[in-house]
Amino acid sequence: MINEGEPGSRRLWAAPLDIAPPHSYHRGMRCLLSLLICLCLACGSSSPSASTSARPSGPDLKVANAANPGERIEVDVCLASGKETLVEFYSDRCPPCREMERVLSDLASRRPDLAIRRLNIDRPGSAGIDFDSPLAEQYSIDAVPAFRIYDQTGKLKLEGKPAKDQVRSWYSSSQQMDRGEADPGTRQIMDGYAR
Repeated sequence: MINEGEPGSRRLWAAPLDIAPPHSYHRGMRCLLSLLICLCLACGSSSPSASTSARPSGPDLKVANAANPGERIEVDVCLASGKETLVEFYSDRCPPCREMERVLSDLASRRPDLAIRRLNIDRPGSAGIDFDSPLAEQYSIDAVPAFRIYDQTGKLKLEGKPAKDQVRSWYSSSQQMDRGEADPGTRQIMDGYAR
C-alpha cells in the first residue's frame, strides 16, 4: 500500500495486483450499487396486490362513526368480513371509556384476527354522556363502555356482561396482566369488568 505522504505517491488505496486506478473502482461500485437498487425496486413492486398482501397490516381498530357520532348506524356495515369483530359503544365524556381505548388499542395490536370498531354515542354539543342519542336508543345503551362481539360471518355472538367478560379474557390471555405489564389503572378497569 502506498501512502499519500511518500514521495512519488499518486494513490490512497491498495490494489493487490495494481489492476485499476481509484476512479475506475469507484465508478464500478456506483454501477453495481445502482444495479442492486434497480433490482430491489423491480422485485419489490412486481405485483401491487402481492406486495400489499405480504405486508403485515397494522391493528384493525377504527372509530366507525367518526363522521356522525351519536347518529343511527347499522352495525353490520362496520363489521370486518372474515374476522371476529368487537364493537364498543363509548362516550368521550366517560373516563373508563378513555382508559378502555388504551386496552383496545393494545388488544388490536396483539390480535390480528380481531377487528375492533368503536361507536361514539355522543352527539356533537351534548352536555354529558348522551344516552338519549339516536345511536344509544337504537342499541338500548344505558351504560358505557358497552360491548358486542360478532363472529366472522357477522352474527351476534355476545353482548352485555358476557361480551365484557370475553374482552377481559382476551386481554388476560395477551399475558399483560399475568406478567404484571399492565399499569395499575388499566388493571383496575379490567378487574372491574369481572364483577
